[in-house]
Formats: sequence, structure tokens, C-alpha cells
Amino acid sequence: MGNEDKWYISGPLAIGTTDPKANLSVSGAPSTTQIETSTVLHLLRPVVPTIKNDNSVGLAVGAFEEGPSGRARLDIKLSGPPQASNEWGRIPDVSVMTLRADGNVGIGTAEPKGKLDVQGDIRAGNSDIYFTKTDHVHSGIGNTAGYAAIENAQNLDALAILGRTGTDRGRKVRLWDYLEVNGPLDVTGDLTIGSGKTISSPGRLHISGDENLFLLNKGGVIVSKARQGNGNLTVEGNFNWGGDNSDSSFIILGTLQICWGSKRVNVPNRNNSEPARFPRSFKAQPFVTISLNDPGPPDWNLKCGVGANDVGTSGFTILCKATEDRNPRELTFTWIAIGKA
Repeated sequence: MGNEDKWYISGPLAIGTTDPKANLSVSGAPSTTQIETSTVLHLLRPVVPTIKNDNSVGLAVGAFEEGPSGRARLDIKLSGPPQASNEWGRIPDVSVMTLRADGNVGIGTAEPKGKLDVQGDIRAGNSDIYFTKTDHVHSGIGNTAGYAAIENAQNLDALAILGRTGTDRGRKVRLWDYLEVNGPLDVTGDLTIGSGKTISSPGRLHISGDENLFLLNKGGVIVSKARQGNGNLTVEGNFNWGGDNSDSSFIILGTLQICWGSKRVNVPNRNNSEPARFPRSFKAQPFVTISLNDPGPPDWNLKCGVGANDVGTSGFTILCKATEDRNPRELTFTWIAIGKA
């Protein structure tokens, strides 16, 4: 027959079999008990010298289970780079897809572990991914070191994004670029904001909780005017500052600084002075007042005079004198300084 010859067949065509099951039935090599496939159908576009080598496609049929009951498997193969091992493209030697009778499909793998197992990148052309199995239960597959997972989990009542397992932080998820959350955001663990970053809101920003709100920072906490605001701090309720810290400072930038502390002083029956320093310097000499925390029991018969001496922008001297009681005492004085920040 020449290239122009045509065959017209009105019934089933059988190749390698006498029992065709469709209009075209092709039978390949006999089955074995092993897990393997063999090419049954071979499609070829032949070589054109100086233009292109052979390009071929093969459908390989076999089984993915051993033994007589091993279920069917189909490998779709294409010819790779033309070389001597594939007869310059005439033999399809690269398996690109595997379909198995258990319903699993593998792309880039001959042993798919799920309904679709892709060993490589996935690009969604219409940008939509739908999770339609409503009774899926978290499988734990993502718990394997180096794995990550996205699951529509009924038992978690959520779309669960499970970060890479086995990092220095346990599971880890990183998000780049702008992130917009249209709805409530619950953080059940620690929240860390990078250095120099900003938390802002175009409207009211509410921070609420059932216990104390702690603002802890080594460099201090500043409330100031920004973004055309007035910089006001309004406290509706009690305002407690300092806590257990004996030396504390409250600063209103550009206007007022209030700081305070305490000092233990030995008070004999003579003049005595002790230096005290402000937690943060003032721009001008502040006003300082001092009080005695506890004069002691009545049998001390202690009368003590105290004042602030040599007041400067960075500190002052506690000047005190005790009378009546001639025994040395160690007393604690509390001081408050108010001035320009």
C-alpha cells in the first residue's frame, strides 16, 4: 500500500485480538503478576531530516497491584529529548500521567497517593479552587516533616492552612505583600510586629479583653500627635502608672513630663543628704515634692524634716533632718517631679 491508500471498515477493527470490544480494539503483550505497564498503542509523527526528529506518544496498560487480582493502570507517555536510548524520539520514554482503577490520577508520579497527586507546580488558569467535600476530616498527612496542607476540615469547622512542619517555630506559614482581612481576626497565640512597623485604622481602633492590657517595651511607650491627629489620651476610669516599678515616668511629648520614684535614706539626728536621679531628664528645672512613706511606730518619737535641694534637669538631693529620736533609722521617701519634657 502507498501513502495515498485508504481503508474503509464498516465493522470493529481488532489488532492483536479476535474478540474486539469496540470499533477499535488493540491487544498488547500478555499480562504478568508484577506491577508494570507495557505500551499497547503507539502514535508517531515521523522524522523530517534537518527539520525535526520523531515525536511519539504511547498508551501503556498494566496493573498497579501485584497478583491475579491486580487492578488496571494506564500510563500516558511521550518521547523525551531525542537521543539514542529512545531511538531519537521514536520510543515514548517519559511518563507524564498515570490513571489507576482506584480512581487516583498521578501527574509526574506513577504512584498517586490521592485522587489527584501532582509532583510539580500547579497553575490554576481560572484562579478558582473549590473544596466541595463537606465531610472531610483532618487527615494528619500534613504532620509529616517538611509537609504543608490546606484542608476543608469538618472536625476543625474551618478551612485549615497547615504550615510547613518541622521548622524552628513548629508549623510555619509566611505571607508576602498586602493582606486584607474582611471580617474579625482572632489571634490565639503571640503576635509579633516587625521593628518600625505600624498598626493603623482609618476609624476607631478597639483593643479589648477580659484581663489587663500590657504595653511592654524596653524603650518606653509614647502617645503623641500623628497623621493630623490631636495626640490626646483619654482615660475613662482609674489611671494607674508605675505598678511595682519604684522609678517611673509619664511623658506628654512637647508639654509635660511627670516622673516619680522612691529612695531609702538613713536618718540620724543630724543633717543628711542623698542624691536622686530622674528616670528621664527634663528640659528645664522641674518642681519636686517629697513625702515620708512611714514615720514608724509611736515609740520612735520621730520628727523629720525633708526637702529637695540642688534640683536640676537630671536629678536632685534629698535633704532631711530628724529630731527627738537619737537612734539611726532607715526611712523611705517618695518623690514626684513635674516639668517640661
